[in-house]
Amino acid sequence: NGLVYVYMGKKKKPPPLPPIEATLLPEEETEYHFVLRECNWLQAAEGELDSSHVGFLHFGAAQKNDFPSGDMSKHMVSNRAPEYYAKDTDFGVSYGSHRPGDEGQTYWRIAHFLFPCWLMPPIEHMDRNLRARAYVPLDDNHCMVVMVFKKPARPGPGKPARWFAGASHNYRHLPRTSDWFGRYRRVDNMTNDYNINRDLQRAGVSYTGIDGIQLQDQALQESMEPIVDRTFERLAPSDLMITQVRRRLIRASRAFEKSSTLPKNAKNQKLFADVRGGHFQTKNGIKWEKAYKEALGAAQKITAETLVPE
Repeated sequence: NGLVYVYMGKKKKPPPLPPIEATLLPEEETEYHFVLRECNWLQAAEGELDSSHVGFLHFGAAQKNDFPSGDMSKHMVSNRAPEYYAKDTDFGVSYGSHRPGDEGQTYWRIAHFLFPCWLMPPIEHMDRNLRARAYVPLDDNHCMVVMVFKKPARPGPGKPARWFAGASHNYRHLPRTSDWFGRYRRVDNMTNDYNINRDLQRAGVSYTGIDGIQLQDQALQESMEPIVDRTFERLAPSDLMITQVRRRLIRASRAFEKSSTLPKNAKNQKLFADVRGGHFQTKNGIKWEKAYKEALGAAQKITAETLVPE
C-alpha cells in the first residue's frame, strides 16, 4: 500500500513483511504521516508507553464536562492517575491501564510494543483504532516516526477542542533538503520553542500552549536533549510499561549477543497479526487480558464487516 520496507539482514531471502493490521488495509483507506524526531528512537517511543501523560500533557486544560456525551476520553480527566498491568508477549510487551468508567464499568486503554520498533497506542476506541507507528532509528540522536492508520470516516481536521486551540500546525513541514536529516522536519521545532502560545496557557485554554497532540509529544521528547540522562529518573507506578519494555530490550540484546537468538516474531511473522491497541469499557471485575481479548474480537468483527465491498 505504498510503504517501502528495506531488509538490512544477511539472509539471501528476506523474511515476509510483518502482517500488521493497519498496513493490510486497502490502499484507498490507508493514510501515512512521517515526522523527524531529533532524539533517540527509544526516547520518542517511550512517549507511547505512558497512558497517564494524556490526562496532563494533552488534556491538562480539559474537565469532564468538556467532552461530548458518550466520549469515553472524559474518564482520563476524571481520574488522571490510572493503574497498570503489563506482560511480556511473544511479539514484545503489552499493557492495560485502567480507571473507573461509567457506573459499574472499567475504562481500559490497551497498547503494545512489538519488536523491533513498532507501537500500537490506544488513541481511539478499539473498533476504530487501526493504526501502528514505527520509530525507525536514523542515528543515536534522530529517528523517523512512521504513522500508518485507517483514514477517518469523515476526512478533514474538524473543529479542534478548545484545549488544542492554536493554528493547527500539526503536520506543517519545512522544505526538504538533500542532507540526511532533511525530510519531514516540522516548521514548529526547538528553534522557535514549538511556537508555544503563552497567552493560551495564561488564559487556561491550553495546558501546554502547543498546538496539537503530536507536536506536544515531540516538544517533550526532544526538549529532554537527544538522549536523556536516565540516572536522574524517578520512576513511578505509571512507568511500569516503560520499565518493562526496557528490560525486554536489554534481555533481547543480551540473548542475541550471547547466542544470536532473536525475538520470536523475527522468525514467526504471524505474531504481528491479531494485535491492536485501543480503549474501551467493560463491566467491573473482568481481568484485563480477558477484557482485551473480547474487545479485540468484537472490534475485528466490525472491521471485517465495514471493509467488505458493496
